This record gives sequence, structure tokens and C-alpha cells, in this order.
Amino acid sequence: SIPIYIFAEPLIQLLRDDSEVVAIGVRALGLMCVGQLFVPLTMMVEMGFQSIGQKLMATFGSSLRSGIVFIPALLILEKYRGIAGVQEAQPISFLFTFVVCVFLCRHYLHFVGDKK
Repeated sequence: SIPIYIFAEPLIQLLRDDSEVVAIGVRALGLMCVGQLFVPLTMMVEMGFQSIGQKLMATFGSSLRSGIVFIPALLILEKYRGIAGVQEAQPISFLFTFVVCVFLCRHYLHFVGDKK
């Protein structure tokens, strides 16, 4: 994410030379690079729940990132912030899912610890 974030403008300019499009693309790509930092932990938690047979928790975590948070965030942010809201919806859903997955993981670890 770091190199792509740093070189976002030249990368976008390879695809399009319109300055307005480049400005929108650079911001969107930068936000996605930052948002991607939260995805690995959420994927580990989802796969961890799946591997221990907690299919509902795994599905819930995956659904948060892809739909439960993302779609409402997209609709709400687009209405109030326009194109900036569209750019921000996916990274916000990544961040929110990260926070929820941390709590789910913590809850599960306390639950397992209490059983021992």
C-alpha cells in the first residue's frame, strides 16, 4: 500500500490525463491504500472462525465488510458528501469491520479462556 499511496498520481496519470479525473482517482486510491491496512486482520478473524466451525461468525464478519456496512455507508455518504462519500465508503467499511472483528475475536478468546 505504501508505494501505491506514494506514487498514486503518476499511476493514475498513466490511465488518464484529465486533471479532474486524476485528482479524484488519487484521493480514491489513497483512501483505499489506507483502508487496505485493516483488511488482513479481518480476513484472519473470518478464516479463523471458519476453521473452528463458527460459520455464522465468519459469514457475519465477511458480510460486514462487503455489504452490511458498505452498502449503507455508500448510500448515506454519497447523499451527504457526493463523490467524496463514494470514495470514503469502502475504507470506512474496512475500518468498521476491523473494529467489530477485534471485539469478536476478543470475545471468543475470553469465552475459550473461561471454558478452561
